[in-house]
Amino acid sequence: DLILNGDFENGSTGWDFYGSSWAVINGNLDLWSSAGQPSSSAGQTIFNVGSTYLITFDANVNNGSAWIAGGGDGGLTPIYHLYDITSSGSHSLVFVADRTSLKFFNESLTDNDLTIDNVIVTEINYNNSPVLDDTYSSCYECIQGCMDSLAFNYNDSALVDDGSCLSGYNCPAPYPIGLSSSDIYAEMATVHWADANGGSCRVWKYFVRYRPVGDTAWITKAAGVGSGLCNVGLPNTSKVLRNLIPSTTYEFKMKAFYCGGGESNYSYTDQFTTAPPCPPMTNLAVQTFGGNHFKARFTWDTTGVYTFARIALRENTPGSSWQTAGGFGVNFPVFQVMKFGLNSGTEYRAQGRTFCDPVVTSYRSDWTAPIVWTQPGVAPIRLDGGNAINNLEVYPNPSKDIFNVSFVSEDMQNLEIRVLNLIGEVIYTEGLEQFVGE
Repeated sequence: DLILNGDFENGSTGWDFYGSSWAVINGNLDLWSSAGQPSSSAGQTIFNVGSTYLITFDANVNNGSAWIAGGGDGGLTPIYHLYDITSSGSHSLVFVADRTSLKFFNESLTDNDLTIDNVIVTEINYNNSPVLDDTYSSCYECIQGCMDSLAFNYNDSALVDDGSCLSGYNCPAPYPIGLSSSDIYAEMATVHWADANGGSCRVWKYFVRYRPVGDTAWITKAAGVGSGLCNVGLPNTSKVLRNLIPSTTYEFKMKAFYCGGGESNYSYTDQFTTAPPCPPMTNLAVQTFGGNHFKARFTWDTTGVYTFARIALRENTPGSSWQTAGGFGVNFPVFQVMKFGLNSGTEYRAQGRTFCDPVVTSYRSDWTAPIVWTQPGVAPIRLDGGNAINNLEVYPNPSKDIFNVSFVSEDMQNLEIRVLNLIGEVIYTEGLEQFVGE
């Protein structure tokens, strides 16, 4: 390890600053600069030119970015971008030094606000000389990784220890921070937190606890469990909470469990308030038309403002398929819709409900009680016997006084023939027992 003061606890010892954007604040290497502000740097002279090094560090990026220069031994003279720092978390890179200085530079095109901590530089030495007891037989390009079998990121394929070993006892097990919420509806909401992976800590799982404000009992849910990748940790930073109570203020808090056995306390609490329930549809009714037996008009009322309403209907027989009136839905404040293509003389049932969000269709009211009606006119001839009855005919049609009904029964079975009038009354019936034939 070439930098022993990587956590900056002793201030800026050993670091050279060029410009005014970098400083050591609260035990971190801190960058704050505005867009267009001249470049500045923080650096140390530590490298041997031609040697291979591993650099690891933790970054907390609030805005903008920074970069590590691959060269530039004096002042503000970088040679090229060696590594860009654009996101929070642990970072690492391996490179061959062509200069003697390690330098962190600011990006002058954006506003920058970030901190860097736990900077560790390790020189990597390769054993390229074969000897009789050389276990790996002239290791030229050896696999790098953690070689400590007790570490939770142990790599059993590694031939060179890169200093990346992580152990549970090195993790202070911080609780998750940055709690917030979004997408809040009547019965669901999404809670968020900041990624708790970093430094020597890798998250194994999260718990979220929530309850209505004033209740004594918490509801505990897993908020991501078991990625199995303790070298990077569980990446989850959000959880959808369902089956909430409308118009209710909730509080929630988070807990993290870490690879290696450590666990945090529960965090501070944050709050959100669910939306009111979607106002239900009321007074659903249907109107039929004597002059057109194939259409019907649905009307309804409501107790409040919603986004759209939907009517679902089907023939009033078990197993029949549902269809809708008005397609996807009828936008508020229209309280009626026509339905065409119905069958005359057929009994139907319908129900309705309202929706309060055009995207999240789970934000909706309950279905109304079903309404049942029969379309005017004569019901069409139906064949409900499957392949056991064939060639059903009624003739002549139209006719007066006398009609002929004929069919063929392929199998021996009990049959019943019924004739109904326009209002559904049975005016003729005949039973055929164990009948087969024409």
